[in-house]
Amino acid sequence: MAVIGFAACLGGCTFLLDFDEPLEPGASDAAIEFDAPNIPDADTSADAATAANCEEFEPNDTLETPIAINPGTLAAAICPDADGDFYSFALLGNTNLTITLSFDNSSSDLNLRLYNAADDVVAAAVGTDATEQIVRGPAQTNELPAGTYRIEVFSATGDSTVDYDLTLNLVVGA
Repeated sequence: MAVIGFAACLGGCTFLLDFDEPLEPGASDAAIEFDAPNIPDADTSADAATAANCEEFEPNDTLETPIAINPGTLAAAICPDADGDFYSFALLGNTNLTITLSFDNSSSDLNLRLYNAADDVVAAAVGTDATEQIVRGPAQTNELPAGTYRIEVFSATGDSTVDYDLTLNLVVGA
């Protein structure tokens, strides 16, 4: 009888394989079952996290229903069915501004628009890179004046769920 033993398990377990003993009559390899712990699939966990990000800051799907934000970074997601996310912030005086949108562009392309209080688009970033950015300041000779502004994050294709980080940096001008 050829027995191969394996005793390197943590906790002192032993595993023996006996290749000389035939299976019992009527048994087949398909009849051998193993109990494995219920380990969540990594894709399922990632999908659950993305689904949670889809609900973050909602409802903020229209220019009329933005979520007020402060400078810093937030994590959210654009979800299928033409979801768009709107955020608002207020400036008290001439301000230098950088808005950065970062995401994985392997499945979709996200873009940015910046609106003033009159609902006019004052800047946009619509490239195809994994980072979109709007910059307003002295180098562009166009600091933003006091007022309320809205940011729109939207998908160019509208057919994918995409997590993103949105960073708003503000520096009051001289």
